[in-house]
This record gives sequence, structure tokens and C-alpha cells, in this order.
Amino acid sequence: MIRTFQTHKRRSCWETYPDTRNYRGKASYKRTFEGSGNIRLEFKGVSHTAEVYVDGEKVAEHYNAYTIFDTVLKDLLPGTHTLEVLADNSFGEASALHVPNDYQSYGGISRPVVLEELGAVYVKWVHFTPQAKEAGESWQGKAEICLCSLSEKPFRGTLELNLGEK
Repeated sequence: MIRTFQTHKRRSCWETYPDTRNYRGKASYKRTFEGSGNIRLEFKGVSHTAEVYVDGEKVAEHYNAYTIFDTVLKDLLPGTHTLEVLADNSFGEASALHVPNDYQSYGGISRPVVLEELGAVYVKWVHFTPQAKEAGESWQGKAEICLCSLSEKPFRGTLELNLGEK
């Protein structure tokens, strides 16, 4: 997990800056990064709509402030690249937030952004559900793993899951 509740800060929300506290509209966030090959960009939260560009090309868009979304850039050429995120917290007919209410609608990148270098196959997510057995017996669990292949070939290999010492 890349954040914990004790260290989580909303440093990129424009409401944290006095001059933009009540701003409604779009804002652009730009940053350069070095990379090549298969790159996954995971956004933990952008409020409340986002358009994502890499080197001027739109690679993703998302609606819903506090839900994770990602995009995979396949075969990115080596070098310095520009990541731009257009965040928009405007109220409008396309927004469920256009009705005045007593909530705070943050604008901007409200949660971390992760850049991950990938191979041909990667683990997109792991879900683990603990399950109690009969009274007095030990616990069991169910693990679900989503593997994604960026290759045309089917995955052939071994997947090992470790839980503690087991």
C-alpha cells in the first residue's frame, strides 16, 4: 500500500491553497518522467473528472473522484516523457455533484499517482477474503488474483502466493 491514513495528505487539491479555495473548473498538472517499455499509471483519486495525456496524446479519462483508475502504456520509447492530468471539479448536468449540498468537493489530484514498470505479464490486483470455519477450527481464506498479459501469447508459468510463513 502506497499510503497510510496517518501520512495521507491532500497536497495537490487546490482547496488547500487560499487563492483557489472556492475554485470550480479545470486545472492542469504536468510532470516529466523517465521510462521505457510497458508502463502502468495508477491514479488513486482525481476530483472529480480526469483526462490523462502522455506526450500530448490522451491515454485515459475517468469520472468519479475517489475511485482508482489506471492505464497501461505499451512499448513506450526510452527517454523523458511528459505526463499531464487535466482535473475538473465543475458542477454540471453530467456531474452528480451539481446539486448544492453540505459536502466538500475537492478539486485536483487528491490521492497518489503510481508509475509502475511492467513485464509482459503483471498482477493487476489481489483480493483476499478470510473465511471462518466451524467454531474452534482455524481460519481459511480465498485468494483471487487478476493477471494481465501485454503479450499476444497466453501466460505459461507459475504464480506463487505467500501469506506470512506459508
